[in-house]
Amino acid sequence: MYLKHDILFQNMTTNSKTPFTYFYCDETSGMRLRSGTTINNIKNSPFFKDLKDLYYNMPIEPIYEEEIVAFIYNYANDCFAVTNLIRFLEKNHEALRTEPTLVNHYKEQLNNINSQIDMIEQGKIKCNCWHCFSWRVTDGACMLTEEYDYLQSADHAVYHSIKHINSTHPDFYRNRAPHRLYHTNFLIPTEQTDTDGIQAKKHDFTQILDELKLWQRYFNKEHLTRIKVAIQVLNKITIQDCAGKILEFL
Repeated sequence: MYLKHDILFQNMTTNSKTPFTYFYCDETSGMRLRSGTTINNIKNSPFFKDLKDLYYNMPIEPIYEEEIVAFIYNYANDCFAVTNLIRFLEKNHEALRTEPTLVNHYKEQLNNINSQIDMIEQGKIKCNCWHCFSWRVTDGACMLTEEYDYLQSADHAVYHSIKHINSTHPDFYRNRAPHRLYHTNFLIPTEQTDTDGIQAKKHDFTQILDELKLWQRYFNKEHLTRIKVAIQVLNKITIQDCAGKILEFL
């Protein structure tokens, strides 16, 4: 056991936003110190670190430190990639949709989501964690069981307090991490048993597909910077409530 189970979900209500202001401008537009170091730019932001980790196939640090990063090293490549993407979206979706300099990254993540959805629906992605880590050894336990048991026994009180939030509520996407962890990182037991006689676990790609489609709907919306420009233009029009009526369809 890595940490006390009851800590995991108790801290879900903690504000995960940093108290510092991060800037997403290009490095050349940052503040240059006497030493030659440039600060207050995108390369100094947690977003940039997460982006590098995503594309270098390194684990994205979870929003809550009580989520155990070490567990995902037990994942096969496909499962690692898709769960890492979901963590990245959970942490950075607001910055991606609101920061003017991240418009291209916003579109890029929609492409990533669409690509993962297409591969899952075409049957090109499935859970091979059990295959990679157990079938190829003579003796061994399913390496996903420890994470499954850890999340199964966690205190889920916070999840129950937010589970009825619908997709139009502003907090809906902020609470996807508790949803994912409540569903044991989308791990489910199978009918197969490992050499210890314990049910082997696998990632349920039906649940993962549903989660990706939720994020697809989020990233299919127009970027907020463009909506603000549209509002400014439409507000100059004298037709009553024209701006509001048109923006309802964006």
